[in-house]
Amino acid sequence: MRLSSLSLIVLAVLGLASLAAAQDEPRTPQGLYERGMNLITGTGPNRSDVEAVDYFRKSADAGYAPAQTVMGYLYETGTVVPADPQAAASWYEKSGTQGDRIAQWVLGRMYLTGNGVAVRDRSRAMNWLRPAAKAGDPFAALLLGEAEEEVAPQPAVPWYRKAAEQGLPEAQFRLGKLLASGRVGIPAKYDAYVWLMVAFENGVASAADDAKSLEAQLGSVKVEQGKIDARNLRNESRRSVVANGCTGWPGELDAQPSTPPIKTQPLCR
Repeated sequence: MRLSSLSLIVLAVLGLASLAAAQDEPRTPQGLYERGMNLITGTGPNRSDVEAVDYFRKSADAGYAPAQTVMGYLYETGTVVPADPQAAASWYEKSGTQGDRIAQWVLGRMYLTGNGVAVRDRSRAMNWLRPAAKAGDPFAALLLGEAEEEVAPQPAVPWYRKAAEQGLPEAQFRLGKLLASGRVGIPAKYDAYVWLMVAFENGVASAADDAKSLEAQLGSVKVEQGKIDARNLRNESRRSVVANGCTGWPGELDAQPSTPPIKTQPLCR
């Protein structure tokens, strides 16, 4: 049976449409990842979380580290896909092995707390946290300081300081406590007071008692100067100023920081 001219035209149009769609499909792992980001950050008809996950998975399967970190986040949080801590850890490990510092510190946190992995492992936690902390990640530095402090307080100080200077209140509190305690040498009471005041102003209520206990030892003159220095230091280390956009999600400033959401992850590298 011969096809009518109209049928031929329809088939030609459909063929051209299929060809155009195929040509529009991303061809690289990064392209697949970017398409997924467009879909998950879009609005209205331009948003499709389910399609986004498909693109992220294809990119991750092709070995693209940022997409692997996204897959880890999806399985960790149960976003779009069912929560699966083991799958999350597996994806984070693939990405962290490639040097993605978000995946490194999140996996380090999982091993440090024992949440999401078979068993708590401080040594493995430190192995993942250290490269991210050395790369300047404040969350990795905070957690590495915690891991170090479990054995000896002195090595924890520089890591807490790095995280404190980048606006993490828990690090500011822990640094102040260590400096005041004398566990790392002669107590640095003035510096401890300043950091404790910064932590208190940033929401760590328990820092108030520690700071108050130092005031009688410092005297009124140093206390007043300490408050001035704390105010200036807080402004210099304000998270909204130093984070370069890597801020603003629930759990970011917790003692065990939560993983940055997908939209924020590109700003955290």
